[in-house]
Amino acid sequence: MTEKKYTDLIEIISATDIAESYYKAQNRLLLLDYDGTLTPLMPLPELAAPGEDLLVLLYRLTQDPKNSVYIISGREYMTLGKWLGHIPLNLVAEHGAWIKSPDEDWNPSADLSAEWIAPVKELLDDYSSKCEGSFVELKSYSIAWHYRNADPGSVNALFDLLIADLENLAKQLPINIIKGNKVVEIKNKGVNKGTAVERILREQGFDFILACGDDTTDEDMFLQLVKTENAFTVKVGEGETYARYKAANPAHIAQFLQQFLD
Repeated sequence: MTEKKYTDLIEIISATDIAESYYKAQNRLLLLDYDGTLTPLMPLPELAAPGEDLLVLLYRLTQDPKNSVYIISGREYMTLGKWLGHIPLNLVAEHGAWIKSPDEDWNPSADLSAEWIAPVKELLDDYSSKCEGSFVELKSYSIAWHYRNADPGSVNALFDLLIADLENLAKQLPINIIKGNKVVEIKNKGVNKGTAVERILREQGFDFILACGDDTTDEDMFLQLVKTENAFTVKVGEGETYARYKAANPAHIAQFLQQFLD
């Protein structure tokens, strides 16, 4: 991956091209990751429920008729719906496996298989038992091994072995392996945030697109938008990225979005 030159969010906030593009646009698309982008990364996934300030911010963004607001997340779809389903948002869960429009039920995005999950879960459970503080998160069409709370020495001793075992399974199963921020996630091959964004862009024309994300999985979204006119992509945190701009943390993203409401 080629590292892009990006600026600090302070420069984004003052960049006249972004502000002018937003206010001139008649049909805007906002693509917002959740964990690590709208909320800080938490030790356990269930601790990242949205606070009142975030709920109000998202609701107000949806009230502008020119805005189409999507939360595009790796979150399990039922949890995402529980936390945000009462707001008229478009929700994309499990990296594009599930899609929900306001006032509609969840729909799988494709004919996905979950038959591969059992052997992968058995492998992850085995590694988790050897690494205190790590745990396995099971979703409907993906599964993740979290090691944020584990001893770094234990993780270092096991990580390459786990990846090798997963890659061997991938020779037999229709899966992709993602090495994210203190997490390894396995999901259906061909399902990612980039393909989800591609489908969204086919639905209608947008004259302003903002995409914000923090993790490896968000790079598929950024890459999809690299050559898209009037698209502004923001990477939260450090690391190589296809995004054009950089933000330090979720608080800066909230500040950035707030400017469009003031």
